[in-house]
Amino acid sequence: MIEFLLQIAFGCKGIAKKHHPLYLRLQKLGCIKTNGKIFQLHENFVFGVIDFYRNNSMFVSDLAKRQEYFVSSYCSGHKGDIVVAKIVKKRGKISVVIIDILQSCNQFLCYLDLYKGKIVGYKMYEEKPRPISLPIAQKALRQLPRGCVILMDMKGQKILEILGVLEDETIDEKIILLHNMHPMEFSEESNNYAQSFGMEVDKSLYLDRIDLSHLPFYTIDPSSAKDHDDAIFFDNKKKILYVAIADVSEYVTQDSVIDIEARQRGFSLYFPHKSYPMLPRNLSENICSLKEGATRLAFTWMIFFDKNYEIKKSHLFESIICNHQNITYEEVDNFLEGKNHAIKQDIAKSIKSFYGVAQKLYKKRIEKGYAFSSSEVAMKLNVNNSLESVFVCEETKSHQIVEEAMLLANKESAKMLEGYAKGIFRVHSPIKEEKKQILFFDLKNLGFLILKADFHTQIKDIQRQAVQNGMIKEIDQMIIKMQNKAQYASKKEEHFALGFEAYTHFTSPIRRYSDLFLHRLLKEILRGNKKIDFLLTHVDSLCAFLNEQERKIAKMEIGFKDRKYMHWALRNQGREVEVMVIDAQYPVLAKGLGEILGARIVVEGCFEVEKFDKILVEITDVDLNNARIFAVFKGIQQK
Repeated sequence: MIEFLLQIAFGCKGIAKKHHPLYLRLQKLGCIKTNGKIFQLHENFVFGVIDFYRNNSMFVSDLAKRQEYFVSSYCSGHKGDIVVAKIVKKRGKISVVIIDILQSCNQFLCYLDLYKGKIVGYKMYEEKPRPISLPIAQKALRQLPRGCVILMDMKGQKILEILGVLEDETIDEKIILLHNMHPMEFSEESNNYAQSFGMEVDKSLYLDRIDLSHLPFYTIDPSSAKDHDDAIFFDNKKKILYVAIADVSEYVTQDSVIDIEARQRGFSLYFPHKSYPMLPRNLSENICSLKEGATRLAFTWMIFFDKNYEIKKSHLFESIICNHQNITYEEVDNFLEGKNHAIKQDIAKSIKSFYGVAQKLYKKRIEKGYAFSSSEVAMKLNVNNSLESVFVCEETKSHQIVEEAMLLANKESAKMLEGYAKGIFRVHSPIKEEKKQILFFDLKNLGFLILKADFHTQIKDIQRQAVQNGMIKEIDQMIIKMQNKAQYASKKEEHFALGFEAYTHFTSPIRRYSDLFLHRLLKEILRGNKKIDFLLTHVDSLCAFLNEQERKIAKMEIGFKDRKYMHWALRNQGREVEVMVIDAQYPVLAKGLGEILGARIVVEGCFEVEKFDKILVEITDVDLNNARIFAVFKGIQQK
């Protein structure tokens, strides 16, 4: 439904038969206008999702734009309901009135508890949970334990699934998936279709492709990776960089059953112990994955450098490659640092040559763009799905090799979209002036001096001071937090952080639908543009949908980690741990250090602390529903 509503919001030329009942419903409500053959939502209406502020007041989050509207009159809707609302203006303030609930959230996760002598349900992840009378016999409900999580269907008046109790860590995965309505499996039809492609590529079937299988391509990925979608090779003698990307579009045709299910997901979902790929596994982990020693179809950029390593020209084409070696980031770092490694000689030569080029590319890129220290807290779970340990994944020399190669391929791909009214771009708008002032105010309170210069120079000088103070990671995170989120757009705009006039996503079609869609566009451009207008018919709504899906996936990945931290805290109540203050406003929000590194903790009884102070706290309680950890202040560790 959401995809169709977004098409109507941006305007579409025709209405598919399956959407006729919903379209007629909207037409009767008077919220559709027709301009020639274009059907579009009237500008006084919005499609949105109901949510609630902390004070329990209702708002509608616009599906088509990143905008929220306060609901000015009472509505019986629930969180997650998809609605059409009319924009109204009262006393100079904009709000909305909900005129119809298009899709009610009749199915939801809740946990059972006692309220006034009755077993009731409380919705998962509600800020202020309210008791819900369930249409299930009390005798049946009393057979289930307190805190039991169930998937409830209010319309069908039945329990669809019993997950287990909130304290049970093995149900965290299902809680996240079901709460966010993320599909767990592919349909049988989709899996069968994926299996039909077989396990190997037969070269003789692709005589029109350029055969590059003799070149020593290699992948650099984490040791746990199974979906290898990018391989590179640098010919230092000829100064040519080859960036070969898995050619998923050869297998996944538009509007096929696999395409529909991939688009529904938008992205692959990664938990610490498991992935939920965007594509069926025979594609994502086999026939499309650039596995070592396997012949694979690729969409390849050849990028030619001059003697100063400026791009002289580039060429995109369909190819056949063989990945000569899967290498981990750790192995590349060992090689570059002169340690023992098992990298093949010709590949080692290519890596060493391109590392020097990558450094030059990076240095030039940050003349306009920005460089922020980047690290990710990763988790290791034990066999019981409990948090065993956390560790930091820092960006190293090996990451720079991959990053600069991928940035070049993405940037060259964006250039191919020039001259077209629309495309699919990755855009990042400049930081807003009011957020600049907030950032500078906070930095001044931390003792930083702000130069009177352009913003780029100001940031570089702030980072210089942060390095001297030993605070570069914290300050970089402050700056990143104040920036706008990068998103997908159908029209070319700058990418502020990278300093690029145009940028797109080309290099990960196994795990991002945007890249798969772009591959189709670029192939059509190479073939003469016959179907490009057809491909771009719903690109505005696709970009809006992918932006929403990207936010959802990020929220799910963070939410899963929060539940693991919460269970750790539940087992360690009464224990003292060191944390760092990340928001000094009461109640203080802190980030765990040490063995609970990265956990978000609400600290009470803490008043005279400043941002980035390291303090000692005692874990006192957890919120099993919202996955929160609470602690009390014990003392300041470090200023």
